[in-house]
Amino acid sequence: LEENWIGFGIVNLVVVASWGGRVIMFTYLLVVEIFPRMNEYVEQGQVFTYGMMVFGHAGIGLLSLHWCLVMCRGGLKSLFVFKKKAPKVLNPEQGFSFADEVGGKSDADDGDTASNGKKRRSSITPLKVIEEEAEAYKDGTIFSEGQALKRQSPSKKKQ
Repeated sequence: LEENWIGFGIVNLVVVASWGGRVIMFTYLLVVEIFPRMNEYVEQGQVFTYGMMVFGHAGIGLLSLHWCLVMCRGGLKSLFVFKKKAPKVLNPEQGFSFADEVGGKSDADDGDTASNGKKRRSSITPLKVIEEEAEAYKDGTIFSEGQALKRQSPSKKKQ
């Protein structure tokens, strides 16, 4: 959604009404239908079943109340008027790319420097490390002594 639309307000109104209805319904069920029948469950030896029923209805009612309050947190105007939020940028110079964070491909250059000339993070990504280890395992080089030395951290190599 790029701009305000009447459907936004209608959908939000229906959703808030449904959350509110659930809060009312589960409160009614607990107070009027479930609590008065406790003796019947105890007589039948179904205390666990009764406890689970109370716990389930109370839990769903409380979660419904929570989400109803979350949706109404911004007031009536935020329910009916859509206002697009600016995307959050962690580093204003670099921006944010989910692919960079998990080691996948991104639109950025693959080199060690960004287009603005500043030094970027190392080009060794978790995905590349996994691919190299998989190849080494297939080739059998993962089991050689040379490969083991290559895999050690720099502090272990100096010893």
